Amino acid sequence: MPADVERVGTGVLLGSGLSSVGDPFDVERRLRFDEIPGVGDAGVAGHRGEVRTVRIGGHPCCFVFGRRHYYEGDENPIGRLIEHLYESGVRQLVVTSAAGSLDGSARPGELVLVDAILDLQFRNRRTAAPLATSSPPANTSRAAAANLRLADHLRARIQRAARRAGLRLNRGSLASFPGPAYETPSEIRALKSIGTSLVSMSGAPETVAANALGMQVAMIAVVTNWAAGISTVPLTHDDVLTCGQSVAADLRRLITQFVELD
Repeated sequence: MPADVERVGTGVLLGSGLSSVGDPFDVERRLRFDEIPGVGDAGVAGHRGEVRTVRIGGHPCCFVFGRRHYYEGDENPIGRLIEHLYESGVRQLVVTSAAGSLDGSARPGELVLVDAILDLQFRNRRTAAPLATSSPPANTSRAAAANLRLADHLRARIQRAARRAGLRLNRGSLASFPGPAYETPSEIRALKSIGTSLVSMSGAPETVAANALGMQVAMIAVVTNWAAGISTVPLTHDDVLTCGQSVAADLRRLITQFVELD
């Protein structure tokens, strides 16, 4: 990080339909995804493809407006984007994702603090983790757990922030699927049978990359729909974006409190 650039500290990655969360804050620096070597344009609707440094209550915060997805065909841009945040001084990252709910514990329009991630994307985790060691560790199960680690102290701080913001914050586990197709009802039934609360097409790759760099990670899921088979209404990306936009103000209040507690 250049000596004349202030360390940002906190980064927030905004998922589908959530870009308006970061809009009200004064912008200090702005960078498009395609200006970051190795990242490229965001290619999915509802993902603006921009990184901004803003001020929240005097604290610098880096918002990532959208993401690159594993299903776009190349996981390298995911790791490169997280590496760019690290190079900018970000050491704690809040990942947000639109998610489908598998049960009544969280309904569309609600926020969920993710306690654990079930990584079902079956990708090469090493590619998405740019600074990982070149040889696989001897204890691969322990390494996988470390890759998906969610920081207890950040989760506790998010809970305090939710109380200060007067927001209900559910808790649950999230399965990260490959996408871009929605999950089938039979897959949802299988996930429910092992106690999974939510399903998404993102979250795991960024968590792996951030942990490989030594960053602290927390994840907030924004419930935008019922999972396949829970509701008889067909799932569409437009509906996901609409619901995400409807809950953006609540997420903004939560993130504001979280950053000010730093």
